[in-house]
Amino acid sequence: MKMIIAALINRFGDSVDAIASTWIVYEITGSAAWSAIIFGINKVPSILVTPFAGAWVEGRNKKSIMVITDIIRALCVALVATGYLFGFLNAWILVLTTVVISTVEAFRGPANTALTPRVLEMKYYKHGMALMSTLCSAVELVGMAVAAGIIALIGTAGAIYVDMATFLMSALIIMTVNTREEKTAKQKFDAKEYANTFMDGLAYVKKDKAVLFFCGIAVFLNAMLVPINSLQAPLTSEILRGGAEVLSVLGIALTFGMMMGTAFY
Repeated sequence: MKMIIAALINRFGDSVDAIASTWIVYEITGSAAWSAIIFGINKVPSILVTPFAGAWVEGRNKKSIMVITDIIRALCVALVATGYLFGFLNAWILVLTTVVISTVEAFRGPANTALTPRVLEMKYYKHGMALMSTLCSAVELVGMAVAAGIIALIGTAGAIYVDMATFLMSALIIMTVNTREEKTAKQKFDAKEYANTFMDGLAYVKKDKAVLFFCGIAVFLNAMLVPINSLQAPLTSEILRGGAEVLSVLGIALTFGMMMGTAFY
């Protein structure tokens, strides 16, 4: 339950930040190109770092990794909010913080995935993961719904500070979780072993046509979503003549549509 609460707090902050950060990037740069560039930079560490991070996380204290990465993310968004508030925020600071946040998230994700079975008995695993997924979708919907109101009430910088607070709250909650992790020595990263595992994975995907098909569909669908995801702020400002409230409505529509589609399917 603590892990779920921490995840929900994280998801709420992320959904508010998704609106505020998207708007800040366009407001600071005034450029659709910069909006697309920073969106792309946000994805690069996930692709390049996560496979290596997953191997590095093994044999290390995963709770500590989650706590430390949450604190780093809090510091990064605090820098963005403070920079925006005092007028020294620029595109390059946004690029730097985006790279750092995405990189530490590449470590946090595998740590979280590996930690969950340690705190949740296998007989409850399916139910627990289903509950977390459902609640996270609901909280994401709420976060996007109130994001525009938060921005209107305490400003864009205030909304980013809300995200910072959620990271710190998540870290504090995770610190209290009994993860039953054994104190093992740190395992060194074996490049040869990793290369062999990686090649085995490629060979498996190549020989299994069903897996290859679904990988191709996933790549295609994500590629089709890139324009709307990376250019939401320019679309909202230049075409729809709106502000953060329109971004919020778009986010709600997308999330609600995905929930309805899942239920219908």
